[in-house]
Amino acid sequence: MEMKATPRKILFTAIGLLAAVGSIVGCGSGSSTTNDAQGDAAPVKIGLSAPLSGSTASWGTDYRDAAALAIEEINQSGGILGHPIQFVAEDDTMSNEGALNVASRLVDEKVIAVLGPLSSSTAMATEQVYSQGGVLMFPPASNPKLTQMGFDNVFRMSPKDDQFGAMDAKVAAERLGAKTAAVIHDNSTYSKGLATYFKDAFEQMGGKVVDFEAITPGEKDYSPVLTKIKSMNPDLFYYSGYYPEGAALVKQGKALGLETQYLMGNSNYDQQFIALAGPAAENVVMETLTPVTLISSDQAQKYVARYKEKYGKEPGFLGHLAYDSVHILKQAIEKAHSLSFDAIKTVLRDPGGFQGIAGKITFDKNGDIQGSPSIILTVKNGKFVPYQ
Repeated sequence: MEMKATPRKILFTAIGLLAAVGSIVGCGSGSSTTNDAQGDAAPVKIGLSAPLSGSTASWGTDYRDAAALAIEEINQSGGILGHPIQFVAEDDTMSNEGALNVASRLVDEKVIAVLGPLSSSTAMATEQVYSQGGVLMFPPASNPKLTQMGFDNVFRMSPKDDQFGAMDAKVAAERLGAKTAAVIHDNSTYSKGLATYFKDAFEQMGGKVVDFEAITPGEKDYSPVLTKIKSMNPDLFYYSGYYPEGAALVKQGKALGLETQYLMGNSNYDQQFIALAGPAAENVVMETLTPVTLISSDQAQKYVARYKEKYGKEPGFLGHLAYDSVHILKQAIEKAHSLSFDAIKTVLRDPGGFQGIAGKITFDKNGDIQGSPSIILTVKNGKFVPYQ
């Protein structure tokens, strides 16, 4: 999805960090960092590349705000090896052009790591820039190719699309009893990949895909493709793209009388999906990362309480992954006792792992996360609840 907003830089200073969230502050060239654990305790810079404007801004702002909570906690306890953290958050508009512009600026800022980018296409477009600039990446992007491109600076914070595609196909066939499915994607790297993995797994389970095609994100009227699908009378409608279009497809589909079972990819889990789809969201099913509000660990509950106290709302879909990323980076630097790019990369692959909100987090040799919990959700009375 190409959004035309101009990328904006938001600098959160190390002291009084959360008071600065949401305000735009100029970043002068006098800001500095260090690549050595010794010295005069210059700030360690952590960057963020996420959509802070446009139709998916709720994801980006949640990611930013969650990271800010983690950074505040660390700074209040003495920083990392005595260095305060300085947070540089950028709006990449969730477009490749925007993400590349952000990557260039964050490399110039000498950030030690970047949280994001959030989508597979933007993460894959920028990983070479970050690798050459000596910047660690913590994207929640899920395309399997992300960690297969020869760069060793990427540490994926979510399961891969082949895993989600297979899980969604299992939900379709075993939990929802579907024998036939119409599969729609938005032609993005993430969405087309997830749709393909779903199709392959569903067919391996004996299901039949009666339609497999792309829509154009941002269009107002999807009635031509929905009318076509209605005539095929599939047991299941599966959409693998993002929540703005997912909500539109569900709302328009039900208005046209396409009363089949709707199963949505994990990027539709957002309160805005329900807000945009309205009553049509009822009974829609999706499998996603377990929402942090449903994780029972003490760390998760403390995070939820602090987030709600600070921002006056429930945490969003992805933010706890940013929170975990910051704390994992701190743990890795302290294990390495160094701010060296190479030393931290090595420690991040330590099989001993790191403590996260839901438990231990480890990365394999490719930088893929191991053991992220997922859950099947549905919408009842305007709220996401576990599917029974």
